[in-house]
Amino acid sequence: MRLVCLVSLLATAAASTIKHAKIRTRAIDDYGNIPTTSDYVPPGGFPDTTWSDPSDWVEIDVTKNSLPVDYDSIDASVAIADILDTVSTSSRRVLVFPAGTYYFNSTLKIRSSDVILRGAGLSKTTFLITANGSANAEIRFDGSWTAEGRPVDGSVSPGATSVNVSDASDIEVGQMVQLYLNAGRQAWGTFIESQLLLVKSVSGNRLTFDFPVDLTYSEKKEPYIRPIDALFNVGGLHIEGVRIERVNEPAAQDVSNVAFRMASNVFDTDNHSINSGRSHADIALVLGMVVERNYAHGFYINKGGYGYGFNVHLSTGVRVTDNKTWDLRHHILLQQGANHNVISYNAIEEPWQSYNDMAFHASYAYFNLIEGNTFYEDCADNSHDNADQGKPFITSLSGHQE
Repeated sequence: MRLVCLVSLLATAAASTIKHAKIRTRAIDDYGNIPTTSDYVPPGGFPDTTWSDPSDWVEIDVTKNSLPVDYDSIDASVAIADILDTVSTSSRRVLVFPAGTYYFNSTLKIRSSDVILRGAGLSKTTFLITANGSANAEIRFDGSWTAEGRPVDGSVSPGATSVNVSDASDIEVGQMVQLYLNAGRQAWGTFIESQLLLVKSVSGNRLTFDFPVDLTYSEKKEPYIRPIDALFNVGGLHIEGVRIERVNEPAAQDVSNVAFRMASNVFDTDNHSINSGRSHADIALVLGMVVERNYAHGFYINKGGYGYGFNVHLSTGVRVTDNKTWDLRHHILLQQGANHNVISYNAIEEPWQSYNDMAFHASYAYFNLIEGNTFYEDCADNSHDNADQGKPFITSLSGHQE
């Protein structure tokens, strides 16, 4: 449905002019009752996500550990993986990248918690993704599933903070889990009526969470819980103060400059990302992340999805704030059941070919707060399922919405 702004025209005119004017009227459609606050605000509210610093970090200068600066013959992905495998492995680690350029000729996969990648500043430290297009290289932070899902007893109502499951023997306090409907909606092979939660306590087969459940999970649709081995454990993972640029078009479409998967307590701040494949930052199955003060622009055209800025999907409690993006198809995306995310005070500038730059790209994104952004067009579509439930727009400035 297209929403059209009504402009009130004020003018002075003689009474004789006004009395001869014809006023066109039409029947007003009945759109129902005005929604109440409870229709838009989830039982647990919208989290003001901040990064929780566990402290006690060990700084590691990569140039003193087999990764010299400005050496295009050395693959930074290989060198960083070696550092993480061998240096201060029992500590929380900050990998420090002094000013200069580091060349990524293959994919970097970080599978350890408590890791920060810290540059000298986005105008000083450059991560150059120089891999051939066929390599489809990315900088990735990857957690993993620990086990298959298991049934929840009965239905789960909005506001609930605990559930009983068929077997909780392999679920621990502090672990991240996904609550989803096994017989519910799916898009791209994923369960999209879902929410990520942290386990606060375990008593037998009863799990208590640190945040309320905010959808109805009907017993008829088979609510399930699935545990995740998240890159979490209080330290989180981070990139900050880096210029990231891709120089070759990837062969595959689903290739991002940076990808965060199955992680918690994450931040991505003060970076400058240039020329992505699909996304500049792909954020999937992430619980609690701050994306702040970044620049993102430019992309390689490929089939399917491409030209995305910050793609938030299957994630809960991500705050995207004070970023500047331009020359992309979809600058910020919420899809695949993204929920309880806050998109605030971003400068979303000239889109590529007038695509919707603030996109709720279907697949049941729900309970997301959009506040204080500038952008041209918002679009909530149903190309893969309903776009959302409870999507408030507050003080955002846009050209138009669809």
